[in-house]
Amino acid sequence: MNVLVTIPFSHFCEKARWALDHTRTPYVEKRLLPPLHLLGTVPRGGRSTPLLVTDEGTRLPDSTDILRWLDDRSPGALYPRDPNARGEVEALEDELDQTVGPAVRRVVYQALFSSEGDVLTPMFRGSSRGIQRVASPVIARVAKPFIRRGLKIDAARAARSRAKLDAALDTLDARLADGRAYLVGDAITAADLTLASLLAPLVQPPEHPVLGSIGSRAPALDAFRDEYRARPSGRHALALYRNRAPSMER
Repeated sequence: MNVLVTIPFSHFCEKARWALDHTRTPYVEKRLLPPLHLLGTVPRGGRSTPLLVTDEGTRLPDSTDILRWLDDRSPGALYPRDPNARGEVEALEDELDQTVGPAVRRVVYQALFSSEGDVLTPMFRGSSRGIQRVASPVIARVAKPFIRRGLKIDAARAARSRAKLDAALDTLDARLADGRAYLVGDAITAADLTLASLLAPLVQPPEHPVLGSIGSRAPALDAFRDEYRARPSGRHALALYRNRAPSMER
């Protein structure tokens, strides 16, 4: 059985999870809170999530690697077969991974960390299972400095990330201004799936398999939600989530 190691609320992990569901590929999700995720990744030859160990034993430690492996098994499911269209999708996916993904992560964590009270514990508890759920207050206290230091979360960097995010979305909003249903072609591709997944922490789609059951835990995120849902790119992400494939987790 395919095993997907995740930090459950990670938007890059959602990208891999959604791709597995979209291609109807069965898997077992091993949800681990930070920094406990290292217990799932290091023994499997990696450090970051998502990490997929396929049923054949192949280790894929990156969301794009996972999507391309899935498309190899189901040609055309995530990347168009036409070479020009595929190149366009791959370029969009790479740009989203490099700009939108890191920017959203920093903006969201800065908003959470600057909020009053303990906002990590409810998020950790709502997205974890078993003993991790019980221990989520302790794990959250350990994780906060780990995340802040590892991802370089502070107000100045978050402001710069916000500017980069808005610039990237301006370009995507212009692309979507003609009313097209998908970023490239006439069907969902890796580009659409990546955009929706990476924007999910800001637009908070109720259909999200993890964030949808947690909801907002900080007023700052509520403000982001309203702003980014109003953008064409945010509306596109929400529309895609309304038709998100059901889970193939076993």
